[in-house]
Amino acid sequence: MKRIGQNILGLLAMAICLLAASGPATAGCDWLSVRAGALDRRFYQAKAASMDGPQMVADLTARNEKLAACLLADDYLRCYVSVSIVLGRYGRVQCGWSFQGPGSADRHEHRYRGGVLGLEGMKAEFISKVDELVGCLDLGSFRRLYVELSLVQDEYGLGRR
Repeated sequence: MKRIGQNILGLLAMAICLLAASGPATAGCDWLSVRAGALDRRFYQAKAASMDGPQMVADLTARNEKLAACLLADDYLRCYVSVSIVLGRYGRVQCGWSFQGPGSADRHEHRYRGGVLGLEGMKAEFISKVDELVGCLDLGSFRRLYVELSLVQDEYGLGRR
């Protein structure tokens, strides 16, 4: 009887360790150690005020790469959709994008497109859209876009979406 109890305790301990080790889908992101100002709009506003367009593009791109590497495929696709909606809004309002394609306000359209593109295609399209907008938007508008995108990226990096 003592041996059965030890085996059960051993199995229970192993199960607890496995459950604790699996963590959330975003556990690989280690986002808090990367983003000191995570989810802090004022932090990103101050950061954006000290950066030019290419610096903001580089920062957004680096965080997008990290998300692509650490999120599960479906979580990254959802992140891509959320980011695309924000990019599309800025593109429509200030750069003449239509309500179709990159300027679409339809989450389903962006989800379908992301599924067709795959991981590498979604990463490339993110860079393409951001590059196009940095060339079209005035610096103040691009800074506002930077803040919005940073907050969306934080939400996914922290597993809050």
